[in-house]
Order: sequence, then C-alpha cells, then structure tokens
Amino acid sequence: MFASRTTMLGAVVLSSLLGCSGEGEAPKQEQTFVVEYKATKSCVPVKPKTFELSPLELAIWSVESNQRTGAILGDNGNALGPLQIWRSCWIDATQFDPSIGGVYEDVANLEYAVRIFRAYTARYAIERRIGRPVTDIDRARCWNGGPNGFRKSATLGYANKIKERLNEHSD
Repeated sequence: MFASRTTMLGAVVLSSLLGCSGEGEAPKQEQTFVVEYKATKSCVPVKPKTFELSPLELAIWSVESNQRTGAILGDNGNALGPLQIWRSCWIDATQFDPSIGGVYEDVANLEYAVRIFRAYTARYAIERRIGRPVTDIDRARCWNGGPNGFRKSATLGYANKIKERLNEHSD
C-alpha cells in the first residue's frame, strides 16, 4: 500500500491525525505543529517528532497545497511538495545553507520543505535587499516571485491570499 517507503507524513493542524483517534487532546488554535511518523495499518503514530510552524509558514502551506503533504506536483510539474518548491529555489536554499543537505525530492517532506523556505527567505528577504524592515508579506512575495518577488506586481494576488490566511489564524 505504501510502496517501499514506510515513512509517511501526518499533519496535526487544529484537528487530530488524519481523523484517526490518538492519545491526547487536539491542539489549541494557537498551537500548530507537524508530526512525522511511521504509518501502520492501525493508523497510530509511532515515535512522533514535532516541530513548530510560524503563522506565515502555516499560511504558505495552506495557500500552496491546502495543507497537504507528500510529493504534490504543481506549476506544470515544476514545483514539488507541500510548499510547492521549484528545483531552482531548492538549489538557492541549499547553497545558502549547505547544512540542509538532501536531494530535491526531499521537499515532499514538510519539515524539510520548511527548512528550504527558511533558508531561501533568510537569503533573499532581508533588510539590505528590501531597503526597509522585512515583513511576512515581503517573505511571502519573495517565496512566490523569486528573489525580487517583493517588487513584482504579479505577487500581489498571492500576498493577498497570505494576508487572508494570516488573519484566519490570528483569530
């Protein structure tokens, strides 16, 4: 069923794991985290590992893939994973922060994809390039439109979607 790979991603975002009953309570609205686990037939997570997503990262994940995980193809096959990462973006991020390591296909893993996002925006969405203090919307526009995305009118629609998601999560 799960091909040769048994590691699957599950997300806990304001609900329980994939509708499976598990131990503990559902997270509170302000707590957003992702769990990497080994899938079993009983749908019970084994050895959960958590990490936090910022509100911006959650908003981007929502806009890019509707909070899905895995090898999601988009942009006519040019983008991969839950954050819809292009190979050129992955190259930029891993050149900037070689400690990330891995191969491009690893962007199908949400935690790895977030590391790529963080490195990419740390490289390009910086005050020295933008000319003023950086906002989350600047980061989102760079993510969507490349290193100079914060200047491009083509990224304004994406920025509005991100603002909507940020407002949803701030309530």
